[in-house]
Amino acid sequence: MSAHTRELDILGIYFTSLSTFSHDKARETAEKERECLCRGSASSAWAHLIPPLIQLAGVEKQYLNAAFLQPRGFLRRDGSPKNVYESIHNEMQRVGCRIVDLGMDVDSLGELATKVARDVAMLAKTPTNGSLRTTLRIVS
Repeated sequence: MSAHTRELDILGIYFTSLSTFSHDKARETAEKERECLCRGSASSAWAHLIPPLIQLAGVEKQYLNAAFLQPRGFLRRDGSPKNVYESIHNEMQRVGCRIVDLGMDVDSLGELATKVARDVAMLAKTPTNGSLRTTLRIVS
């Protein structure tokens, strides 16, 4: 199996899990990929996508469960969904710019990474549009 097919499969599992509200499975998928990347060499463009995807699964779960509305302990700082979405948006924009500006991975995997970064940045900018519609466009 080529690396490109492997990454497409991982993205498919990740975004299908998100769109079916299986946030924990999406997070586990991204975390397993991060562990694989730590053990071997991988596309740097691909490696930059994984941490924001892990964050996205967590904040989508938090947003869906309205967990951010629950009371917190004194001086406990949990990122509000708005702040986390903004952070994901900014990071994915940086990832997309890094790939384009530095010319890293200018193959089809680099193009895929750029597209995913751009689409996830758009999703993070407007999370209330619903992840299902946006994620289907990313994977297809």
